[in-house]
Amino acid sequence: MSETLQQLRTAIAQLDREIVAALAARSRFAAAAPDRTTIGAGFDEIALHVLDSYTQTLRLLCPAHAPADASASRDADTRVLETVSRRLHLARDVGRRKAAQQREHFATLIAARDATALETSITQPDVELDVIGRAVAIAVEVRAPDMPSDLPDRVAEIYRQWVIPLARREQVAILLASHPGKHGK
Repeated sequence: MSETLQQLRTAIAQLDREIVAALAARSRFAAAAPDRTTIGAGFDEIALHVLDSYTQTLRLLCPAHAPADASASRDADTRVLETVSRRLHLARDVGRRKAAQQREHFATLIAARDATALETSITQPDVELDVIGRAVAIAVEVRAPDMPSDLPDRVAEIYRQWVIPLARREQVAILLASHPGKHGK
């Protein structure tokens, strides 16, 4: 693992462009839940894990009046889940890097298996606001006339309520796995 935290964050920033573009494309269609039997084929464990929470996210993304198009929705859902999965894999790498570089800082919380306190300790509100701002700027850039006019606001909420919390939980899981402890895995 030769990548620095900054290199990983740069890769995540580049991937956010793909995520927002995928969300923008998906915003054109009704918020119908993806069919697990057709959409999950070939997904990795992370994409399958976030599939249920993604269904809730569609309610934030898709306008009530959006047209239904099963095929286009499935393609867009696949793209969103694949790109978010790739982002979460990078978040795991960030967690590994933090575990390697900041083990002492997290040692007590890891030993106590305190996932909530670990999540609080890794949360950087200023960084998260920058990520949301970047996602909003991308949404403004990629929004087309057939997309919701408030797409940037919708993307901000999706990052605030879904993408960032998922990434934090992946980092916490990696930190906890870095030292399983007596109750560990």
